[in-house]
Amino acid sequence: MSETREVVVVDVKIPFWSMVVLLVKWAIAAIPAMVILCLVLATVVVDGTRRRVPLELAGSGHGVAALEREWRTAAMPVIV
Repeated sequence: MSETREVVVVDVKIPFWSMVVLLVKWAIAAIPAMVILCLVLATVVVDGTRRRVPLELAGSGHGVAALEREWRTAAMPVIV
């Protein structure tokens, strides 16, 4: 049987410019990822607007519109 051992990393020594290069590569790699995420989000939002849920589900006083009225009339905290 293999024995499990705990490892604690105390310090990582990396030269400053190597860290700068690593972070620049990371930032450049994040650009396509953000574009893909924005396209997915835009697709979900556009698809959601095509399939609208009725604001009133079971007459007045029910559904999303009632929740919105309740939210608008709720006491909002005032920051002084």
